[in-house]
Amino acid sequence: MIINKKIYHLREKEKLDSMEIRKKGQLRFYSYDYKIKTDDGWRTLVRWDNFQQQPHVDSYDDNGTLIQSSSTRDKNLKEILELIDIFGKSIVTMDITEL
Repeated sequence: MIINKKIYHLREKEKLDSMEIRKKGQLRFYSYDYKIKTDDGWRTLVRWDNFQQQPHVDSYDDNGTLIQSSSTRDKNLKEILELIDIFGKSIVTMDITEL
């Protein structure tokens, strides 16, 4: 089993934390957390993961309160980085299950 964790610093006060778990070369679990820097530290705005083999996306407000949790199709790291690059912080206000 291989666990790969990376932090991508995107813009000032924005980053993406990624974690992928592979077993025998196959991706078994992923979690991509888009975070913003606040006075209190880093706060997750959007999380994509496939917990229990169920791909979904969670959106949070600036206080860290869950706004929405929806099923979505599997996403890979490249797709997530492209979405964040295009939409930035406004991604929270969008129906990201369709992206």
